[in-house]
Formats: sequence, C-alpha cells, structure tokens
Amino acid sequence: MAASVEILSGPLAGNKFEFADPGTLVFGRGEKADCLLPDDPGISRRHFLIEFAATSARLRDLGSANGVEVNGTRYGGRDQGRAQSVELRDGDRIRVGKFVLLFRTGAVPLPCPPGPGKLGLMSLIGLAGGLESRPPAIPGYDGLERIGRGAAGVVYRARRIEDGRRVAIKTLNRPPAGDLDAGRERFSREIEITRGLRHENVVEFLDAGYLEKSLYLILEFMAGGDLAIRLKKHPAGLPVGQSLAIMRQILSGMALAHRNGVVHRDIKPGNILFADPEATVAKVADLGMAKTLSHASSLTMTGSGGGTPSYMAPEQITNFRHSTPASDVFSLAATFYKMLTNEAAYNFLPGREYLDTIIDGDIVPIQTRAPFVSGSLPRPLAELIMRGVSPNPEDRFPDAGAMLNALDACRI
Repeated sequence: MAASVEILSGPLAGNKFEFADPGTLVFGRGEKADCLLPDDPGISRRHFLIEFAATSARLRDLGSANGVEVNGTRYGGRDQGRAQSVELRDGDRIRVGKFVLLFRTGAVPLPCPPGPGKLGLMSLIGLAGGLESRPPAIPGYDGLERIGRGAAGVVYRARRIEDGRRVAIKTLNRPPAGDLDAGRERFSREIEITRGLRHENVVEFLDAGYLEKSLYLILEFMAGGDLAIRLKKHPAGLPVGQSLAIMRQILSGMALAHRNGVVHRDIKPGNILFADPEATVAKVADLGMAKTLSHASSLTMTGSGGGTPSYMAPEQITNFRHSTPASDVFSLAATFYKMLTNEAAYNFLPGREYLDTIIDGDIVPIQTRAPFVSGSLPRPLAELIMRGVSPNPEDRFPDAGAMLNALDACRI
C-alpha cells in the first residue's frame, strides 16, 4: 500500500511527499524536518509527524504551538496540555499554518485507537490479518501453546513431530490484499537473508511458510525468556559482570549481521533472548526480518507509547528507511544502558512529547545514574555506552564489531 501527502494550497503548492515503505515523515519549518514547510511563523520547527505502516497511517502533533487541523478538527497545540494523534484515511485534508495538504493512500486503513499505551496495542491484536483465536494447524508440528503476542503477530511454543524438538512458531499478520505480492516477495527475500545468519548468538531460523491468513516462522525455542522480563526482577539493573557477558554475546551476533550488510532496526530488551533459565547464553531475535515485521504490524510507532522508541536512534524517527549499522549501535547501547541501570537512556519528562525528546537526542549521562555514582559501574564502560548513544551517528561506533572491539579493549 503506497501513500502520499500533496500540498494543495499555500507556498509550494503541487509538491508531493511519498511513502514507498513503512516509515515516518516529519513536517515543519526547521532543518531537521523531512518535509520543509518554510516561511510560515505559524508552523513550528518540528510541527507534526505522519507515520505510515502497512495497514494504517497516523498523524501526531509534536508539541507545536498551534496544532494541526484534520478535516476541520484541531489536534495538539500547546494550549491543550499535550500533543494528540489521529488516524489518517484516504482523502483526509490537513491544514497547518498557510498550508493545506491532502493525504492519499491505496487502501483504507484499519481502525486504530487514539492515544498511546498497552491498551491500544492489545485492542489491535486480531484486526490486521484475522489472527486465529485458536492455534493454527501447521504441518509437521503439534502441541501449539500461545506464549506471547504483539502488534506483528502471535508466538507459540510447539513440538516438531519428526524428532520431538521444542520450537517457537511466530505467526505474522498477512499483508493487505493490495500488498500481497510485494509482501510475499519481501518475506521470501528476508527469509533467505535470515537462513544465512548462522551464529551461536543469533536465534536459529528453522523454517517458514504461509497460512491462509498469516505468514509463519519456525524458530529455535529459547527457554530462558527475554531481557525485558529479567529486568522486571532486577529493579536496579543486572550486575556488571553478568551484563558484560550478555553484551559481548549480543555484539558478537550483531557483528556477523553487520558484516553481511544486515541492519536489525529493532534491537531492544524484548529481542534479546536466553537459551536457558540461568541466562548464560544470550541471542538476538528477529534478525533479518525488519521489513516483514514492520509491514505485519498494524500498530504505528506513534501509537505505541514509550516501548521500542526508547531504544531508537534519532535518525530512525525521521528517516526509518535509511537505518544503518550505526543506528543499531545506538539501540544496542541504549539496551545495555537499560540493562545496567533499569533506566531509559533518553530524558523522558512528564508533559513533554517523547518523540521530541528522541529527535532532540536528549540523553541522560549514565554517569549520573545510581550504579555509576555508587562506584559499581566502571568509567570505561560508562564512556563506551555514552559513545554508543550519541545522537550524532558519526560520533558512534560504526557497527557492532567496532563496539565489541572497543569493549574488549576496556579490559573490564
């Protein structure tokens, strides 16, 4: 499903901005905006953002002074206390300052609840692609038991009949009809990439296929859960020694990906899994499947609250399609920051739009967090992580391999 935003009136009338893939466009009069709307004092530097996913599009005011009108209804504006968002549909008219914009899309998006939060995410499950209320029948596997779900699909634990091996089966929302052929091609292409990423710290890919209403992946089952769950049991963060062991393993797995030209785009505690309950073996999940997973998700980033965006580099907000290994480095460092402190690297403040915080690159120095102040966090490790979460990609390590080499050189 393609989408576009055309300027109908005002300066630059006739210009068109297009979405070729899921991603975001920031509109404003400042230099960091993707779509410049210049010479209008009624428009903020970063006024609003449109995020486009496979089956939905959403506009979010970015804490602008004057807000945005969609079909005559005003959203956002500082006098309303906080930014607001709205689902966009084909033919919607957007008025901001002197500009009138027209949003066009090739398909009608699914309904999306207003505002962020887990309630919004859960209410979308089952809407995009008609996810089964009962476990699907997948040839060669039985005993399916649901163990997790999210915006992109459902995860089951199952048994491979031929040898009794426990596996994880992830069903993904099927692309909409207009994107079906492209979705199959994209899925097949990413599957081939994933097959080639064999590493002891990458979750093993076993098989994939199609169901009537979804796609599915067969993956190595990870009995130890994920880092996000583990951090709930450690409110002060994991011990430095254990954290270092996890960091080296995850960086090693990601170094292989970066050497092969693969960018993850969604590294976070929920995508770091453990092979055993003692968490001695850590592996990266969802590697190589970034575009399929983003197309499968009907929940836009702007409606998902503080989850994944807490680990996203600033450039991923404004230019998701051009994420680089350095973008992954930011996410890795932000995840390690969280692992050591159980705090977000970003300085999220009450009443401030969280996307503004990310785009501004407002990072809290890890040296001010409790583990460092108490003396348990070595200075070289703190400096390494702060370099990794630098807002400027050129100031970070270029890839996971370089970050791993720097960590080894710290001799911690």
